[in-house]
Amino acid sequence: MRTSKSSPSPALARGNIAVDLRPFLVEFNDGRRWVLVRHETVAASDDKTRSANGVVTKDVVIDDETGVSVRVFLPVDAAVAAAAGDGRRLPLVVYVHGGAFCTGSASARMFHDYAESLSARAAAVVVSKYYHSPRTGSHCQFSRWRWYHHFK
Repeated sequence: MRTSKSSPSPALARGNIAVDLRPFLVEFNDGRRWVLVRHETVAASDDKTRSANGVVTKDVVIDDETGVSVRVFLPVDAAVAAAAGDGRRLPLVVYVHGGAFCTGSASARMFHDYAESLSARAAAVVVSKYYHSPRTGSHCQFSRWRWYHHFK
């Protein structure tokens, strides 16, 4: 028997879905993901490369156990001036980008460019989170807040 293009795949029909967040993504019980929305991504900068705004970026794993990670945006000139001056710390902005808490990432072009611009204009460190499995959302959020608190 042939199936039409509109028929659900056998995996969907068998009820193997753990999290169904259509039209964004579907996560199966075995951990596979069906990502329905794709974003152009931007790599983090290397140690010697600044953006046109004077910002460097780095991806940092903040919880080795879960792999929770963030992208840090640092305005270099503001950081150097603060360190050379009175030793003050730059403000910290936690940027929670759009994506329904399940799609997109800190490396998606639209979110990366906004966080980079925010970092440069506000002379602040901006931290943008990566999304992980919707099933581990609250644990990931707790890990991020614990990590941010460390820098108070």
